[in-house]
Amino acid sequence: MSRKARILSETKIYHIILRGINRQIIFWDAEDRARFLDRLSYYKGICGYELFAYCLMDNHIHLLIKEGKEPLHKVFRRLLDSYVFWYNAKHDRCGNLFQDRFKSEPVNDERYFIKVVHYILHNPVIAGICASPEEYEYSSAAEYIFDLSGITDVDYVLEMMGRKTLKKYLKDASEDDIIKNQEDHRVLVKVNDKNAMEIITEKLGAKIPVDQEILKRNIRLFLARGISLRQISRITSLSRTVLYRLLKEE
Repeated sequence: MSRKARILSETKIYHIILRGINRQIIFWDAEDRARFLDRLSYYKGICGYELFAYCLMDNHIHLLIKEGKEPLHKVFRRLLDSYVFWYNAKHDRCGNLFQDRFKSEPVNDERYFIKVVHYILHNPVIAGICASPEEYEYSSAAEYIFDLSGITDVDYVLEMMGRKTLKKYLKDASEDDIIKNQEDHRVLVKVNDKNAMEIITEKLGAKIPVDQEILKRNIRLFLARGISLRQISRITSLSRTVLYRLLKEE
């Protein structure tokens, strides 16, 4: 069966979703994320695309990108081949890491564009990793909210609504402004408390309080397995504030 042709964007702006094959983890640690962001920045210079928002989750990636001098299929062949070659060497593996075809959704008007920005930056909040977008280290949120330098082309959004307005929008967007019911909101199917307890105690033991250094090394693994921060907090008796700190230190 032939593949369905991509819907082209009149603005050349697309919401891109890249997922690990069989939803497997594509970022195990900070070094993996840093490498991908380095390649994302490097190929901006070569391919001429603009990057308006990004978010790196454990097993998928969201990008809001404007096509430049090279078509997106060529951009992502370059970008992903480079990252996978490095990743496979580091993790002593071979073969595909990403699903064969990236998902692209055209973004043709400003109202929907801003909705996609909100959606992308709120992914870690929806997944229970942090309480607000700017707390998450591996997205564009801090570049927008705190005026940090980075790889995001922030001027387009800030000229559209300003930093103060954007910050308020990210915090208080109305129900009509939020993209809902999309499959990619989910990191993985959530597990129940009993199974979460079994997974966590297998790694950490049943001793309370838990060893925070061991927890720090495993916390992203638990999240990738579908365990929420609320469940980790209940099972380990550690507050979510402590868990957020451990995530940032990992």
